[in-house]
Amino acid sequence: MATRTRTNEEPITGEVLAWAIDESGFSASDLAERLKVSPDSIEAWTSESASPTVGQLTRLADVLKRPRALFFAPHPPKDRIASEYRHVNTDEGRRGLGSEELLTIRRAKRVQSIVKQIRADSGVSVEPVPIHTLDEPPEVVGRELRDWISLGQPDRHLSFTEWRAVFAARQILVLVLSVRFGTSPNAGPTRPSIRGFALLDPLAPAITVISSEIQVARSFTLFHELAHLSLGKVHACGPPVFNADKPDRTNHVSMETWCDRVAEHALMPTPELKRVVGARKPDLALVETVGRHFKVSRRAAAVALIHRSLAAPALYDEVEARWPLLDGDKPKGGGGKPRSRARIRVDEWGHSAVETVLNAFEHRTVSEAKVRRWLKLSGPELDEARSHLEIVP
Repeated sequence: MATRTRTNEEPITGEVLAWAIDESGFSASDLAERLKVSPDSIEAWTSESASPTVGQLTRLADVLKRPRALFFAPHPPKDRIASEYRHVNTDEGRRGLGSEELLTIRRAKRVQSIVKQIRADSGVSVEPVPIHTLDEPPEVVGRELRDWISLGQPDRHLSFTEWRAVFAARQILVLVLSVRFGTSPNAGPTRPSIRGFALLDPLAPAITVISSEIQVARSFTLFHELAHLSLGKVHACGPPVFNADKPDRTNHVSMETWCDRVAEHALMPTPELKRVVGARKPDLALVETVGRHFKVSRRAAAVALIHRSLAAPALYDEVEARWPLLDGDKPKGGGGKPRSRARIRVDEWGHSAVETVLNAFEHRTVSEAKVRRWLKLSGPELDEARSHLEIVP
Protein backbone atom coordinates (compact mmCIF):
# COMPACT_ATOMS: atom_id res chain seq x y z
CA MET A 1 0.00 0.00 0.00
CA ALA A 2 1.24 3.49 -0.81
CA THR A 3 2.34 5.84 2.00
CA ARG A 4 0.98 9.33 2.41
CA THR A 5 3.27 11.95 0.87
CA ARG A 6 1.07 15.04 1.04
CA THR A 7 -1.59 15.94 3.57
CA ASN A 8 -4.21 16.26 0.81
CA GLU A 9 -3.45 12.87 -0.75
CA GLU A 10 -5.14 9.55 -0.02
CA PRO A 11 -2.78 6.52 -0.05
CA ILE A 12 -5.02 4.03 -1.85
CA THR A 13 -4.06 0.50 -2.90
CA GLY A 14 -3.15 0.50 -6.59
CA GLU A 15 -4.07 -3.16 -7.08
CA VAL A 16 -7.58 -2.48 -5.77
CA LEU A 17 -7.99 0.53 -8.06
CA ALA A 18 -6.84 -1.50 -11.08
CA TRP A 19 -9.36 -4.20 -10.16
CA ALA A 20 -12.19 -1.67 -9.77
CA ILE A 21 -11.38 -0.09 -13.15
CA ASP A 22 -11.32 -3.50 -14.83
CA GLU A 23 -14.65 -4.47 -13.23
CA SER A 24 -16.26 -1.18 -14.27
CA GLY A 25 -15.66 -1.56 -18.00
CA PHE A 26 -14.04 1.87 -18.22
CA SER A 27 -10.75 2.29 -20.04
CA ALA A 28 -8.08 4.35 -18.30
CA SER A 29 -8.63 7.18 -20.79
CA ASP A 30 -12.42 7.11 -20.27
CA LEU A 31 -11.98 7.24 -16.51
CA ALA A 32 -9.43 10.04 -16.77
CA GLU A 33 -11.86 12.06 -18.87
CA ARG A 34 -14.62 11.55 -16.29
CA LEU A 35 -12.31 12.66 -13.48
CA LYS A 36 -10.78 15.51 -15.50
CA VAL A 37 -7.25 14.20 -14.96
CA SER A 38 -4.64 12.83 -17.36
CA PRO A 39 -4.37 9.09 -18.17
CA ASP A 40 -0.87 9.29 -16.69
CA SER A 41 -2.44 10.17 -13.34
CA ILE A 42 -4.57 7.03 -13.44
CA GLU A 43 -1.49 4.95 -14.23
CA ALA A 44 0.41 6.59 -11.38
CA TRP A 45 -2.38 5.80 -8.91
CA THR A 46 -2.54 2.14 -9.95
CA SER A 47 1.25 1.80 -9.71
CA GLU A 48 1.21 3.72 -6.38
CA SER A 49 3.84 6.16 -7.58
CA ALA A 50 1.31 8.87 -6.74
CA SER A 51 -2.00 9.11 -4.88
CA PRO A 52 -5.29 10.88 -5.64
CA THR A 53 -6.36 13.85 -3.58
CA VAL A 54 -9.31 13.62 -1.21
CA GLY A 55 -11.56 15.23 -3.82
CA GLN A 56 -10.27 13.00 -6.63
CA LEU A 57 -10.86 9.88 -4.54
CA THR A 58 -14.42 11.00 -3.80
CA ARG A 59 -15.09 11.45 -7.52
CA LEU A 60 -13.32 8.16 -8.27
CA ALA A 61 -15.60 6.28 -5.87
CA ASP A 62 -18.65 7.97 -7.36
CA VAL A 63 -17.73 7.19 -10.99
CA LEU A 64 -16.75 3.57 -10.27
CA LYS A 65 -19.78 3.08 -7.97
CA ARG A 66 -17.62 1.77 -5.12
CA PRO A 67 -17.36 2.81 -1.45
CA ARG A 68 -14.32 4.97 -0.67
CA ALA A 69 -13.19 2.48 1.97
CA LEU A 70 -12.70 -0.22 -0.66
CA PHE A 71 -9.71 1.59 -2.16
CA PHE A 72 -7.79 1.29 1.14
CA ALA A 73 -8.20 -2.50 1.33
CA PRO A 74 -4.91 -4.44 1.04
CA HIS A 75 -6.26 -6.66 -1.76
CA PRO A 76 -9.16 -6.64 -4.24
CA PRO A 77 -12.34 -8.54 -3.29
CA LYS A 78 -12.49 -12.15 -4.46
CA ASP A 79 -15.87 -11.65 -6.11
CA ARG A 80 -15.44 -10.71 -9.75
CA ILE A 81 -17.70 -10.44 -12.76
CA ALA A 82 -17.02 -13.64 -14.67
CA SER A 83 -15.70 -13.44 -18.21
CA GLU A 84 -19.00 -14.83 -19.55
CA TYR A 85 -20.68 -11.58 -18.54
CA ARG A 86 -18.09 -9.24 -20.01
CA HIS A 87 -19.10 -9.53 -23.65
CA VAL A 88 -22.17 -10.17 -25.76
CA ASN A 89 -22.81 -11.57 -29.24
CA THR A 90 -24.74 -9.11 -31.42
CA ASP A 91 -25.66 -8.95 -35.09
CA GLU A 92 -22.48 -6.89 -35.51
CA GLY A 93 -20.29 -9.49 -33.82
CA ARG A 94 -18.88 -10.02 -30.36
CA ARG A 95 -18.35 -6.89 -28.26
CA GLY A 96 -17.39 -6.04 -24.72
CA LEU A 97 -19.99 -4.65 -22.36
CA GLY A 98 -19.84 -1.06 -21.22
CA SER A 99 -19.63 0.30 -17.69
CA GLU A 100 -23.38 0.71 -17.17
CA GLU A 101 -24.11 -2.82 -18.38
CA LEU A 102 -21.48 -4.25 -16.03
CA LEU A 103 -22.94 -2.16 -13.21
CA THR A 104 -26.34 -3.75 -13.85
CA ILE A 105 -24.76 -7.21 -13.59
CA ARG A 106 -23.15 -6.20 -10.30
CA ARG A 107 -26.52 -5.01 -8.99
CA ALA A 108 -28.13 -8.33 -9.89
CA LYS A 109 -25.33 -10.29 -8.22
CA ARG A 110 -25.80 -8.19 -5.09
CA VAL A 111 -29.52 -9.00 -4.89
CA GLN A 112 -28.79 -12.67 -5.49
CA SER A 113 -26.17 -12.66 -2.73
CA ILE A 114 -28.61 -11.10 -0.24
CA VAL A 115 -31.38 -13.60 -0.95
CA LYS A 116 -28.90 -16.48 -0.93
CA GLN A 117 -27.64 -15.44 2.51
CA ILE A 118 -31.16 -15.26 3.95
CA ARG A 119 -32.20 -18.59 2.44
CA ALA A 120 -29.03 -20.26 3.72
CA ASP A 121 -29.58 -18.91 7.24
CA SER A 122 -33.22 -20.03 7.13
CA GLY A 123 -32.44 -23.54 5.92
CA VAL A 124 -34.50 -23.11 2.77
CA SER A 125 -34.12 -25.76 0.07
CA VAL A 126 -34.67 -24.96 -3.60
CA GLU A 127 -35.66 -27.51 -6.21
CA PRO A 128 -33.08 -27.32 -9.01
CA VAL A 129 -34.02 -26.44 -12.56
CA PRO A 130 -34.24 -29.65 -14.65
CA ILE A 131 -30.97 -30.35 -16.44
CA HIS A 132 -30.89 -30.42 -20.24
CA THR A 133 -28.22 -30.45 -22.95
CA LEU A 134 -27.80 -28.85 -26.35
CA ASP A 135 -28.24 -32.28 -27.92
CA GLU A 136 -31.91 -32.37 -26.92
CA PRO A 137 -34.58 -31.02 -29.32
CA PRO A 138 -35.63 -27.48 -28.31
CA GLU A 139 -39.29 -28.39 -28.82
CA VAL A 140 -39.06 -31.17 -26.22
CA VAL A 141 -37.06 -29.07 -23.76
CA GLY A 142 -39.40 -26.11 -24.16
CA ARG A 143 -42.41 -28.25 -23.34
CA GLU A 144 -40.71 -29.90 -20.36
CA LEU A 145 -39.47 -26.63 -18.88
CA ARG A 146 -42.88 -25.03 -19.29
CA ASP A 147 -44.55 -28.02 -17.59
CA TRP A 148 -42.04 -27.86 -14.74
CA ILE A 149 -42.20 -24.12 -14.14
CA SER A 150 -45.99 -23.95 -14.46
CA LEU A 151 -46.73 -26.21 -11.48
CA GLY A 152 -49.62 -27.98 -13.15
CA GLN A 153 -50.93 -25.10 -15.26
CA PRO A 154 -48.97 -25.62 -18.51
CA ASP A 155 -51.71 -24.57 -20.91
CA ARG A 156 -52.24 -21.02 -19.67
CA HIS A 157 -50.87 -18.07 -21.64
CA LEU A 158 -49.60 -15.51 -19.18
CA SER A 159 -48.33 -11.97 -19.22
CA PHE A 160 -44.76 -11.30 -18.10
CA THR A 161 -45.97 -10.13 -14.68
CA GLU A 162 -47.88 -13.39 -14.26
CA TRP A 163 -44.94 -15.49 -15.43
CA ARG A 164 -42.70 -13.61 -12.98
CA ALA A 165 -44.92 -14.76 -10.12
CA VAL A 166 -44.87 -18.33 -11.47
CA PHE A 167 -41.05 -18.33 -11.54
CA ALA A 168 -41.03 -16.93 -7.99
CA ALA A 169 -43.14 -19.90 -6.88
CA ARG A 170 -40.23 -22.05 -8.08
CA GLN A 171 -37.92 -19.75 -6.05
CA ILE A 172 -36.24 -18.35 -9.14
CA LEU A 173 -35.53 -14.65 -8.69
CA VAL A 174 -36.66 -12.50 -11.61
CA LEU A 175 -35.19 -8.99 -11.58
CA VAL A 176 -36.09 -6.16 -13.93
CA LEU A 177 -33.17 -3.75 -13.98
CA SER A 178 -32.33 -0.76 -16.11
CA VAL A 179 -29.23 0.07 -18.13
CA ARG A 180 -28.61 3.71 -18.86
CA PHE A 181 -28.91 4.08 -22.63
CA GLY A 182 -26.09 5.24 -24.82
CA THR A 183 -23.30 4.71 -22.29
CA SER A 184 -21.72 1.57 -23.76
CA PRO A 185 -19.27 1.41 -26.65
CA ASN A 186 -21.04 0.61 -29.94
CA ALA A 187 -24.40 0.13 -28.18
CA GLY A 188 -26.03 2.93 -30.14
CA PRO A 189 -27.69 6.05 -28.81
CA THR A 190 -30.92 4.59 -27.50
CA ARG A 191 -30.66 0.96 -26.38
CA PRO A 192 -28.35 -1.24 -24.31
CA SER A 193 -26.88 -4.26 -26.09
CA ILE A 194 -28.11 -6.86 -23.61
CA ARG A 195 -31.66 -8.11 -23.08
CA GLY A 196 -30.98 -10.22 -20.02
CA PHE A 197 -28.81 -12.76 -18.24
CA ALA A 198 -29.07 -15.61 -15.75
CA LEU A 199 -27.03 -16.18 -12.59
CA LEU A 200 -26.45 -19.72 -11.39
CA ASP A 201 -26.75 -20.63 -7.72
CA PRO A 202 -28.32 -23.67 -6.01
CA LEU A 203 -30.04 -21.51 -3.38
CA ALA A 204 -30.84 -18.39 -5.40
CA PRO A 205 -31.01 -18.97 -9.16
CA ALA A 206 -31.70 -15.62 -10.75
CA ILE A 207 -32.79 -14.15 -14.06
CA THR A 208 -32.47 -10.49 -14.97
CA VAL A 209 -34.53 -8.91 -17.72
CA ILE A 210 -33.44 -5.47 -18.90
CA SER A 211 -36.25 -2.95 -18.41
CA SER A 212 -35.95 -1.51 -21.93
CA GLU A 213 -37.48 -4.75 -23.23
CA ILE A 214 -41.13 -4.22 -24.09
CA GLN A 215 -43.55 -6.14 -21.87
CA VAL A 216 -44.50 -8.76 -24.45
CA ALA A 217 -40.83 -9.46 -25.26
CA ARG A 218 -39.88 -10.00 -21.62
CA SER A 219 -41.57 -13.39 -21.36
CA PHE A 220 -39.45 -14.65 -24.26
CA THR A 221 -36.28 -13.44 -22.53
CA LEU A 222 -37.46 -15.07 -19.31
CA PHE A 223 -37.74 -18.51 -20.91
CA HIS A 224 -34.53 -17.96 -22.89
CA GLU A 225 -32.68 -17.46 -19.61
CA LEU A 226 -34.48 -20.41 -18.00
CA ALA A 227 -33.02 -22.50 -20.83
CA HIS A 228 -29.56 -21.21 -19.86
CA LEU A 229 -30.18 -22.25 -16.24
CA SER A 230 -31.19 -25.71 -17.42
CA LEU A 231 -27.92 -25.99 -19.35
CA GLY A 232 -25.89 -24.74 -16.41
CA LYS A 233 -24.19 -22.37 -18.86
CA VAL A 234 -24.85 -18.66 -18.55
CA HIS A 235 -23.64 -15.38 -20.01
CA ALA A 236 -24.88 -11.93 -20.99
CA CYS A 237 -27.41 -12.30 -23.80
CA GLY A 238 -27.90 -9.87 -26.67
CA PRO A 239 -31.13 -9.37 -28.62
CA PRO A 240 -32.27 -12.21 -30.88
CA VAL A 241 -31.38 -11.69 -34.53
CA PHE A 242 -33.37 -13.52 -37.19
CA ASN A 243 -31.49 -14.32 -40.39
CA ALA A 244 -33.90 -14.55 -43.32
CA ASP A 245 -31.27 -16.41 -45.37
CA LYS A 246 -31.07 -19.09 -42.68
CA PRO A 247 -34.53 -19.07 -41.12
CA ASP A 248 -33.85 -21.96 -38.79
CA ARG A 249 -31.14 -20.14 -36.90
CA THR A 250 -29.88 -16.70 -35.89
CA ASN A 251 -26.49 -15.07 -36.31
CA HIS A 252 -25.66 -16.00 -32.72
CA VAL A 253 -23.68 -18.93 -31.42
CA SER A 254 -25.50 -22.25 -31.27
CA MET A 255 -26.26 -22.00 -27.56
CA GLU A 256 -28.12 -18.71 -28.06
CA THR A 257 -30.01 -20.20 -30.99
CA TRP A 258 -30.97 -23.23 -28.93
CA CYS A 259 -32.17 -21.12 -25.97
CA ASP A 260 -34.25 -18.93 -28.30
CA ARG A 261 -35.86 -22.01 -29.81
CA VAL A 262 -36.59 -23.44 -26.36
CA ALA A 263 -38.30 -20.17 -25.38
CA GLU A 264 -40.24 -20.15 -28.63
CA HIS A 265 -41.60 -23.66 -28.10
CA ALA A 266 -42.30 -23.08 -24.40
CA LEU A 267 -44.47 -20.06 -25.16
CA MET A 268 -45.96 -21.20 -28.49
CA PRO A 269 -46.44 -25.00 -28.62
CA THR A 270 -46.67 -26.24 -32.20
CA PRO A 271 -50.08 -28.00 -31.96
CA GLU A 272 -51.78 -24.92 -30.55
CA LEU A 273 -49.97 -22.60 -32.95
CA LYS A 274 -51.27 -24.63 -35.87
CA ARG A 275 -54.81 -24.46 -34.46
CA VAL A 276 -54.59 -20.67 -34.17
CA VAL A 277 -53.31 -20.36 -37.73
CA GLY A 278 -55.79 -22.78 -39.27
CA ALA A 279 -56.29 -21.91 -42.93
CA ARG A 280 -55.47 -18.23 -42.49
CA LYS A 281 -53.12 -16.40 -44.80
CA PRO A 282 -49.64 -15.85 -43.27
CA ASP A 283 -49.70 -12.05 -43.22
CA LEU A 284 -49.26 -9.20 -40.74
CA ALA A 285 -52.79 -9.64 -39.43
CA LEU A 286 -51.98 -13.25 -38.55
CA VAL A 287 -48.79 -12.12 -36.81
CA GLU A 288 -50.83 -9.82 -34.59
CA THR A 289 -53.36 -12.57 -33.88
CA VAL A 290 -50.63 -15.01 -32.86
CA GLY A 291 -48.90 -12.37 -30.74
CA ARG A 292 -52.10 -11.52 -28.86
CA HIS A 293 -53.08 -15.17 -28.36
CA PHE A 294 -49.74 -16.26 -26.89
CA LYS A 295 -48.89 -12.86 -25.33
CA VAL A 296 -45.60 -12.57 -27.20
CA SER A 297 -44.07 -9.89 -29.40
CA ARG A 298 -44.82 -9.62 -33.11
CA ARG A 299 -41.26 -10.61 -33.92
CA ALA A 300 -41.45 -13.75 -31.80
CA ALA A 301 -44.78 -14.60 -33.43
CA ALA A 302 -43.37 -14.14 -36.94
CA VAL A 303 -40.26 -16.21 -36.21
CA ALA A 304 -42.36 -19.03 -34.77
CA LEU A 305 -44.54 -19.09 -37.89
CA ILE A 306 -41.45 -19.25 -40.09
CA HIS A 307 -39.69 -21.92 -38.02
CA ARG A 308 -42.79 -24.16 -38.10
CA SER A 309 -43.07 -23.73 -41.91
CA LEU A 310 -46.33 -21.81 -41.53
CA ALA A 311 -44.94 -18.71 -43.26
CA ALA A 312 -42.12 -17.73 -45.59
CA PRO A 313 -39.00 -15.95 -44.25
CA ALA A 314 -40.10 -12.77 -46.04
CA LEU A 315 -42.80 -12.32 -43.37
CA TYR A 316 -40.14 -11.27 -40.88
CA ASP A 317 -39.00 -8.48 -43.18
CA GLU A 318 -42.60 -7.30 -43.42
CA VAL A 319 -42.82 -7.16 -39.63
CA GLU A 320 -39.56 -5.22 -39.43
CA ALA A 321 -40.80 -2.74 -42.02
CA ARG A 322 -44.24 -2.34 -40.45
CA TRP A 323 -43.13 -2.11 -36.83
CA PRO A 324 -39.59 -0.76 -36.44
CA LEU A 325 -37.96 -1.99 -33.26
CA LEU A 326 -37.75 1.38 -31.56
CA ASP A 327 -41.08 2.66 -32.80
CA GLY A 328 -44.00 0.37 -33.51
CA ASP A 329 -43.28 -2.20 -30.80
CA LYS A 330 -42.47 0.43 -28.22
CA PRO A 331 -45.25 0.97 -25.68
CA LYS A 332 -46.86 4.36 -25.69
CA GLY A 333 -45.70 6.56 -22.87
CA GLY A 334 -48.19 7.81 -20.34
CA GLY A 335 -48.54 10.33 -17.59
CA GLY A 336 -49.07 9.59 -13.94
CA LYS A 337 -47.11 10.21 -10.79
CA PRO A 338 -43.42 9.34 -10.54
CA ARG A 339 -42.79 6.04 -8.76
CA SER A 340 -41.60 6.18 -5.17
CA ARG A 341 -38.31 4.56 -4.17
CA ALA A 342 -40.20 1.74 -2.45
CA ARG A 343 -42.27 1.10 -5.57
CA ILE A 344 -39.14 1.10 -7.72
CA ARG A 345 -37.44 -1.42 -5.44
CA VAL A 346 -40.40 -3.81 -5.63
CA ASP A 347 -40.58 -3.39 -9.41
CA GLU A 348 -36.84 -4.06 -9.78
CA TRP A 349 -36.32 -6.87 -7.28
CA GLY A 350 -39.75 -8.48 -7.62
CA HIS A 351 -42.24 -9.34 -4.88
CA SER A 352 -40.39 -12.52 -3.90
CA ALA A 353 -36.98 -10.96 -3.23
CA VAL A 354 -38.32 -7.94 -1.36
CA GLU A 355 -40.64 -10.14 0.70
CA THR A 356 -37.73 -12.43 1.58
CA VAL A 357 -35.76 -9.48 2.94
CA LEU A 358 -38.67 -7.91 4.84
CA ASN A 359 -39.68 -11.26 6.35
CA ALA A 360 -36.13 -11.77 7.61
CA PHE A 361 -36.37 -8.40 9.36
CA GLU A 362 -39.81 -9.14 10.83
CA HIS A 363 -38.60 -12.52 12.10
CA ARG A 364 -35.66 -10.69 13.71
CA THR A 365 -33.04 -12.70 11.85
CA VAL A 366 -31.72 -9.53 10.18
CA SER A 367 -31.47 -6.05 11.71
CA GLU A 368 -33.47 -3.10 10.44
CA ALA A 369 -30.24 -1.24 9.71
CA LYS A 370 -29.04 -4.04 7.45
CA VAL A 371 -32.40 -4.29 5.66
CA ARG A 372 -32.47 -0.54 5.07
CA ARG A 373 -28.93 -0.74 3.71
CA TRP A 374 -29.78 -3.67 1.45
CA LEU A 375 -32.94 -2.13 0.03
CA LYS A 376 -31.62 1.45 0.23
CA LEU A 377 -34.89 2.54 1.83
CA SER A 378 -35.74 4.49 4.99
CA GLY A 379 -37.86 3.10 7.83
CA PRO A 380 -41.16 4.53 6.52
CA GLU A 381 -40.23 3.35 3.02
CA LEU A 382 -39.92 -0.21 4.33
CA ASP A 383 -43.56 0.01 5.43
CA GLU A 384 -44.51 1.33 2.01
CA ALA A 385 -42.64 -1.52 0.31
CA ARG A 386 -44.59 -4.00 2.44
CA SER A 387 -47.86 -2.36 1.37
CA HIS A 388 -46.91 -2.84 -2.29
CA LEU A 389 -46.38 -6.55 -1.65
CA GLU A 390 -49.99 -6.86 -0.54
CA ILE A 391 -51.07 -6.07 -4.09
CA VAL A 392 -51.21 -9.27 -6.13
CA PRO A 393 -48.72 -8.86 -9.03
